[in-house]
Amino acid sequence: MTTPQELQAKLTLGIEKARTNSRRLVYIGAGLIVLSFVMSWWGLKKERVYEQQGVSVADAAAQEAITANMTAEDKKDYDSRIAQYSVAWQANQSLNRDYYLAAFGQDYDQRLRNLENVSLRSGSMSLFGWSTGTGWFGVLFVIAGAAWFAAPKFKPELEDFAWTIPWVWTALGAIYLIAVLAFYFNAPDVNGAGYSQGVALGCYLSIFGTLAVVVGGTFEGIKSANERLAAIAAEAEDEEVDEEPADDASGAPRRPPLPKPSQPINEVLDAEAAKRKRLTDW
Repeated sequence: MTTPQELQAKLTLGIEKARTNSRRLVYIGAGLIVLSFVMSWWGLKKERVYEQQGVSVADAAAQEAITANMTAEDKKDYDSRIAQYSVAWQANQSLNRDYYLAAFGQDYDQRLRNLENVSLRSGSMSLFGWSTGTGWFGVLFVIAGAAWFAAPKFKPELEDFAWTIPWVWTALGAIYLIAVLAFYFNAPDVNGAGYSQGVALGCYLSIFGTLAVVVGGTFEGIKSANERLAAIAAEAEDEEVDEEPADDASGAPRRPPLPKPSQPINEVLDAEAAKRKRLTDW
């Protein structure tokens, strides 16, 4: 059993690895988001009862042959399961009709029946990343992030804003994560007699990819911000060193700066004091 101390040590190690590999996390996350765009995000599969599998729905003779040699009890059970499949599917259509219409159009049910007939086993439909607004948002997010990453290389005047690149990725990633989670929780995922449906691999890849971008972008942004603050401090220090002492408003010259501890005393003493010191030392 893992102790709290061991769990804390593992968490600390994980955070340290994420901090060290923050930029790599952003790259991997962006790649997963793009990959998810060409994969299925959600799928629906409608099965036939066992006896109908492999038999054409449109072939009346083949359908009659299914029950030709059944006993009365078997035929009653078969008819009951056919009715159960039909009732379950109708209830699912009533519940998720708006989603199906938005995803597949007005003829979704006819398309599914056609697929059932062609396959002689079942009908299935998938919703790919390019068929969703969320998927397109993900690709545009990666393109926008890449454009902002490349902008300072083509426009040197934007170099001062290069430190914001990780924060742009993090902000866009957070917005995209909300959109992906909204898709995940709103997609139908309840199965029933004769059908199954649910979120597919593409949506999971998008979620994990976006999490990687947000975590990596945050750590990279902290490092980038610290580097920017250090650069500003160094520039301010250089300006103070290079600044010439100016007279005040009364016209009197400003008092010269006190010598640094490491500065030889002979450089700050006037000529007479320096001579007296030499004589005293001698």
